[in-house]
Amino acid sequence: MKILPDDVVSFVKETMVLPVLGTNNVRIDFIFSFTEYEHNAIKRAKNVISDDVAIWYASAEDVIIQKIFVGRERDIEDVKIIIEKQKIDDAYIKHWLKGLGK
Repeated sequence: MKILPDDVVSFVKETMVLPVLGTNNVRIDFIFSFTEYEHNAIKRAKNVISDDVAIWYASAEDVIIQKIFVGRERDIEDVKIIIEKQKIDDAYIKHWLKGLGK
């Protein structure tokens, strides 16, 4: 596993994320959580077993919330694609975005 940022401490303090490059060049983001929303999102994550390894995936709704919160053009495009391809819980998204001030 290779840690991607040069200045790990500064990067994590600023973004609350530690991106690493795992085996087979798969990017993994370790996300540090402190808010009620983040704790809730972690509880909602789905556990999938792949090659005898447990992998936790955020729900589509929580990915959308995170991407809207970040708000980069690419993130907004990703949100549009997710909404087109999956049934999502609009009320859940609106509840948390309202609480996060977006």
